[in-house]
Amino acid sequence: MYIVAPLIYFEGQSTRINLIGKRLRQILETAVLLVIVGTVFAGFSVSLLGIPLALAFLMGALSTPTDATATESVSEGLIVPERQENILKMESLFNDASGIILVTAMALWVKNGQFNHQQTFFDFLRSAGGGIIIGIMAPLVMTSFRQFLGRINHGL
Repeated sequence: MYIVAPLIYFEGQSTRINLIGKRLRQILETAVLLVIVGTVFAGFSVSLLGIPLALAFLMGALSTPTDATATESVSEGLIVPERQENILKMESLFNDASGIILVTAMALWVKNGQFNHQQTFFDFLRSAGGGIIIGIMAPLVMTSFRQFLGRINHGL
């Protein structure tokens, strides 16, 4: 998270908030769907090597989250319609919650021997909600602090 968080922050700075608002449903559906499909595909593929299914899904979940910088780097030099590029870039800002919860759920499956889908769903909602709250509060606090420092500096 110490590496991913700054990348997400800088990518979020260049993302237009009105586009997120217009396409929020599509972005969230894509974020969750891509993480789940990636995990299932990777999990079943790795299980073909003889690795237990729970551990294979854990390995798949570890590989799913991508950040916006990676999305931009992969599509660099390619002709990608602007709408699709924007959706993928915005989706990658949101898919970390899905990936983190899926990794946690798969680790618990490996540890306990069973998958608790209800707890996983509530953990996802809590993580996503907390991310939204922190994502709104942190810039407000930083902006207020910068304004405060500016007022002190001009007062000297």
